[in-house]
Amino acid sequence: MKTLALFACCVLALATNSISAQEVKVGGHLGAVGSMEGDANAIGYGVNLLVVPSGWAGLQLDATMAYFNGGTYFASSPAIVLFPVNMGEIRAGIMAGPGFYKEPARSLKFGFNLGAMGEFNINDHFNVGMMGRWHPVLGTYDMFDVFVTLGYKFDMGGGW
Repeated sequence: MKTLALFACCVLALATNSISAQEVKVGGHLGAVGSMEGDANAIGYGVNLLVVPSGWAGLQLDATMAYFNGGTYFASSPAIVLFPVNMGEIRAGIMAGPGFYKEPARSLKFGFNLGAMGEFNINDHFNVGMMGRWHPVLGTYDMFDVFVTLGYKFDMGGGW
């Protein structure tokens, strides 16, 4: 419970600072989604939003879908992202946060996500990268994903 309260405080602090964010990025991801139970894996896809109020930390919201185990899998794993490497054109980060997971024929489950990401700029607005995460889901088996990402950074000065 203390961990969840700490995460909520960090999210609130980032959201408050996001009003004057340095960067807002929307994007998509495509890649592997799997479970640690047997051979359950599939191609997953989704969307994400990253808000970076400072150069070293941000908040990522995402939604991922995949078709496996006879139905549609859905996950949303918001995370706080820390960027220990931020060299302008290249950026790498680590992320952690809560997660919500809905598998076919199972009820909605709560869990966590831990991962790493890296990206490089193609130009001032577009970037490509990779993201990998482990999802310990409470009450069931763990999930994982590895995605290629494509993002568009909005100019916070008011232009495109």
